[in-house]
Order: sequence, then C-alpha cells, then structure tokens
Amino acid sequence: DDGEIVAVTCADETAERNNLVKFWDVAAHRRIVGFCVRTFDIPTLIQRSRLLEVPYPALRLSRYDSSDVLDLHDVLTFQDQRQEALMPRSLKAFARRFGIPVEDDTTGEQIGALVDAGNWAAILAHVRSDVQLTVALARRLGVMLEPEVF
Repeated sequence: DDGEIVAVTCADETAERNNLVKFWDVAAHRRIVGFCVRTFDIPTLIQRSRLLEVPYPALRLSRYDSSDVLDLHDVLTFQDQRQEALMPRSLKAFARRFGIPVEDDTTGEQIGALVDAGNWAAILAHVRSDVQLTVALARRLGVMLEPEVF
C-alpha cells in the first residue's frame, strides 16, 4: 500500500513455506498483474505451494480470462494470436519501447548462476527492478492506477 517493493530470499524450505503463505494471503481477493505471470510466475508459485503443502487459491489462468490474473505480455502481444514477433517481447524491451528507463542488466537466464554463486544481493536487485518495470508498464498501459494521495 505504501508503494514499497518487498522482495525476500528464502534460505530453506521453511522460509519458503512461510513466504508463500504470506504471498497468498496478500494476493487473496486481488487481481494479480505481471509480465508472463500467467505462464511462469503463478504456475511456479502454485507448484512450489503444492510441494510444500501450502494452500493456494484456485486461479483462472486462461489466456482469455484475466479476471484473476492479468498478464501484460498477453496484453502487449494481443494474446500472441499470430505467433509473430515483430520486436523483442521481453519486459525490458517493452519498457524501453514505452519510454520507461531500464537500469538492471541482469536477465532471467542469469539467475541460476547467481544462485549458485550465492549472489543474493544481485538477485534481489533484479527482482525489485522487474517489479518496478512491471508496475510502470501497467500504469503506462492504464491497467493499474497510481496510488491515491490523501
């Protein structure tokens, strides 16, 4: 609510379980907005929740029903109906195209190596950057409103 991005690392499955419980509690009764969230993030969170016996909500992940989950990738590619990529389709590419500054050079493909190296600071910086870009892009597209100031 205060606009601060909360990102945590989990040293073990107990910490992961606790953070999954917190995530699903915060996400309850809200529409989840993300980039490739329908096809990657939410399925990953659901699978980890299953493995760690964490209850999770039944979410509609259908490409054409965004009532529970709104995927900005689907919005920006028109649900990828033609299977043609006229430009790069990454979060960073779309952010740049819409005039949103991108400062993080880390890519998702590098996360495994960063985990192996124990470079949690770089992982947290990347996660925060991705969330900031996603929020900025969602606001630029008009699917997420600026927080109200009282």
